Amino acid sequence: MTEIVVAHRCVVGEGPLWSVRDGLLYWLDIPEQRLWWFDPESGATGGRPLPDVVGSIGVRAAGGLVAATRNGFATVRPDTGELSYLCDPEPDLPQHYFNDGKVDPAGRFWASTLNDGPPTATGTLWRLDADHGYQPMRRGVICPNGLGWSPDARVMYFTDSRRHTIFAFDFDAESGRIGNERVFASVAPPADPDGLCVDAQGCVYSAQWGGGQVVRYDPTGRIVGTVPVPTPLVTSVALGGPDLRTLFITTASIGLDAAELVADPAAGALLAVPVDTPGLPEPMFAG
Repeated sequence: MTEIVVAHRCVVGEGPLWSVRDGLLYWLDIPEQRLWWFDPESGATGGRPLPDVVGSIGVRAAGGLVAATRNGFATVRPDTGELSYLCDPEPDLPQHYFNDGKVDPAGRFWASTLNDGPPTATGTLWRLDADHGYQPMRRGVICPNGLGWSPDARVMYFTDSRRHTIFAFDFDAESGRIGNERVFASVAPPADPDGLCVDAQGCVYSAQWGGGQVVRYDPTGRIVGTVPVPTPLVTSVALGGPDLRTLFITTASIGLDAAELVADPAAGALLAVPVDTPGLPEPMFAG
């Protein structure tokens, strides 16, 4: 059964990231421009304001975090919230901003843009390399979300929420190339697939925005389990904790009025539930 581990209400909690190095779970409140952290050993939690809208983060091998922001890729100092910008792949598209992202098994950071306004298929999935060069990897994205890789690093998963679809690609870890795009799983409205993570068995946990649950798929895309969540706006998931056997779940409270917030204490909170199969340590950005 899920429990609330941090009761603070995020407007849109997103991007949960377990850092094995730091022993902390990091996550974001995107509209509030705030980075949060939680120590499950001590129960301590805290947050820092950010000077930009940050859609996703990854652990950085050289220290701190890497981030995808409204104004391109950057590094983050979690102790101060300071951003240092690396590059902006879309300087000519100020109406675009970065959303979900993740570090691949070879230490590259992947994140995708979307249009800030009416949904349009103008977003691009970008790959940020260790030398801070960047490559467009897939265009025509509407609402990018969950990214992840299979334990053998041969399959990459990528979610387009507006298409109600989790896609799978063949992945070449050495070159960073993807190919053979196919549908891994489709989600029936009104739920949308949102953030995801992959466990050590290669099963995919997908947060279901509007569905009040997290769905676990086996590597063939078959549903093998569900985790009920006591609030409908489920945004993302990460496997963490000292043994990587805690499923952390971020949620949102956006759009709820005062009465709805009273009736839904889990909206915007960070939740957790123990699971049997551990996760995989998150790779660190090599740049």
